[in-house]
Amino acid sequence: MMKKCLVIALFAATSFSATAHWDAGIKYLNIRSDDSPSISLNAVEGSIGYHYELSPNFSLIPELRYAIGIGSDDVRYLGSSSKFKLDGFFAISPRVQYDFDNRFYAFVQPTYSNIRTEVTFDDSTKASGDEWSWGGGVGAGYRFTEVVSGDVSYEWIDNVDVITLGLRFDF
Repeated sequence: MMKKCLVIALFAATSFSATAHWDAGIKYLNIRSDDSPSISLNAVEGSIGYHYELSPNFSLIPELRYAIGIGSDDVRYLGSSSKFKLDGFFAISPRVQYDFDNRFYAFVQPTYSNIRTEVTFDDSTKASGDEWSWGGGVGAGYRFTEVVSGDVSYEWIDNVDVITLGLRFDF
């Protein structure tokens, strides 16, 4: 909790720069584990970030992201079945973005995230996991207007692949 408060205070303390603006987004996520058995979970994410122009084409966008799971994944492994559910996904991602002259942009983003999952076994026993991990990602997008853009990204966090498709709004 203290880490979250410090990050929010950092965003608030740096929000008075004249060369920056807010960035909010909504995305669909597919989260897939590389471990055996393979698990695939879906989520809806909201994000808020602050856009700092480093040069005419480069920007730094520190971003807070939170997602909630939609649906679950039934997995059969070694003769038993389990139901996996995403309880939450929280990430801090300082995105570095390059804006091309034709409204396209590309970005890289190191990520520090927490993925919370719950599993229900055949006998109705439940277990949960909560893990902080480092990762990274790449993505590309297109600016439809001065306010609305769409992007797609791929992230790898520990043994998990995260593919996103979303909309961003500048204000």
